[in-house]
Formats: sequence, structure tokens, C-alpha cells
Amino acid sequence: MGSHGGGTADGRISVLAIIRALEPNDILEKEKELLVQARKKMARIPFSDIDLLIVDEMEKNISGTGMDTNVTGVNRDILGTFTSEPRTRRLFVRDLTPESEGNALGVGFADFTTTRLVQKIDRQKTYLNCMTGIVMDYRRKVWKLVVSVVGLSVIFPSRRIL
Repeated sequence: MGSHGGGTADGRISVLAIIRALEPNDILEKEKELLVQARKKMARIPFSDIDLLIVDEMEKNISGTGMDTNVTGVNRDILGTFTSEPRTRRLFVRDLTPESEGNALGVGFADFTTTRLVQKIDRQKTYLNCMTGIVMDYRRKVWKLVVSVVGLSVIFPSRRIL
């Protein structure tokens, strides 16, 4: 039996909308088709240009960044160029859902937030989520970050430890 692949596309609010079994040689082409279908099913804001978007609650339990950047339009590149619609100039996030359990990974996308949201942030969970994509060149800094995330403290008696 040969290798096979699979492809999926989520619809609105992360509900599985399409599932396909794919032959290995078809994966690249069929994945493009699934992406087109997923974009058609994706939730959308019915405006092209938004001066201020107010998000009532970030939902880490629904979107990996708490807010789907494809929906909010907060997906511009480092130079501030908007790569797609909607083009959202400023984002205000008011709160964090209880289901997020304090994980506020995408709060950095917001231009403004509330003290209420900030007080709900579980920094350990958020740091741990952030660390999955971090590569650091400095061993001592990495070690301190890792140790702090697991709730320990460490004193380095010698520079030769790391």
C-alpha cells in the first residue's frame, strides 16, 4: 500500500468543512484547490477599509493568534503595507475569553487594549506558546527563559555552565 495524504479546509469559526484523501502526487495541486474553497468559506468583514476595528473578545480557543488575521485585516507586512482586504488601520481588543485560559498570544496585534484583558493574561501560558517559534542564539538567555516558563529560578554560579 502506497503513501497517501490528506487535506482539510475549515469553514467559519473553525468548523471542519471539507476533508479529502489525496494521492501523494496530487497533494500540491489539490491543496491549492482546498485553499481556494477554504477562503470562500472563511468569515469576512464586509468592508474593504477599516479605520478602527473593535474586537470584543480574543479567542485563543478558536484562533491560534486569538484573532484570525485574515478576517481582521491585521496582516500587513513589516513595512506597514496591506497585503489583502480588509485593510484595518487600528485594532482595539477589549477582552479575552475564559476558554483562552489566559493565553493571549495575539494581543500584540492590537494597537489598544484594556486593563481588564491585561489582568487576565497568564504570562506563563502565553510565553510557552510564544516559545514554540523562538530561536535564540544566546544559550544563557534561552536557559533563563525556559527555566522561568516552567516556574523555576536558577542562579548561575559560573559563566562556564552554559
